[in-house]
Amino acid sequence: MNRAGFLSLTLFLLIFIYSFVRNLVDAEHSFLLYWTGLQQTLAYLSIIMLGLFAFPNDLLTNLLGDRNSWQKNYKITGLMAAFLHIFLVILLHYFQHTAFSQLLFFDDFTGIRHVLFLVILFILLLILSLRDTPFEKSIAYFFLWPLIIIHIYISHADAWWPPSEWPYFLPPISAFMFIDAISIFLVILLIISVKSTK
Repeated sequence: MNRAGFLSLTLFLLIFIYSFVRNLVDAEHSFLLYWTGLQQTLAYLSIIMLGLFAFPNDLLTNLLGDRNSWQKNYKITGLMAAFLHIFLVILLHYFQHTAFSQLLFFDDFTGIRHVLFLVILFILLLILSLRDTPFEKSIAYFFLWPLIIIHIYISHADAWWPPSEWPYFLPPISAFMFIDAISIFLVILLIISVKSTK
């Protein structure tokens, strides 16, 4: 296993263990919480991997080896994790709802919004996976990260406050995802602005 693969596996295990422990100490833990923990772990892993893939420079080359190699590995890992996350979200919703309208997420405005986010994110991820030109990647990334940030906030912000309700004061994974997604997007904007001034 190369260094990129080792880092991906290590991050997955660390995130999942954190999710497992947090759900375990929650008084209302159940199988669905572990299932949710798995899909959130995949979501967080995809954010980190796609964030690393977004770096168009050699900052991480010394740590991760050949730049083309780790960028390709992180792109594949990030996209696979993202697609699996979307699949598990839909599958989880299927097990929770039986009515046809609920199954399609169309039972209320929140469901419609959720479907639109999933469709748009899926299209942008397809662009990243199928097309490799710098222009298309730039367009996809420019729209991808703001949508991820908005999606995380709308879907999970109600669980972030108050901190006193966190089990053993362990923050939700979604809070870490939100902070990391914003940080990655700001770094991407910084890199673009620096390149544009040269």
